[in-house]
This record gives sequence, C-alpha cells and structure tokens, in this order.
Amino acid sequence: MDDVTILNDVLLSFEAEFACFF
Repeated sequence: MDDVTILNDVLLSFEAEFACFF
C-alpha cells in the first residue's frame, strides 16, 4: 500500500467522523 493511499484513507475516515458531529 502506498503512503499517499494510507494518508488519503485516514483523511477520508477523519472527514466521515467529523461529519457525524454535525
């Protein structure tokens, strides 16, 4: 797995969790 792919996945999951608060 590429580092960029992992970073992108982390950002996406963080975005999803962040959206749950609103």
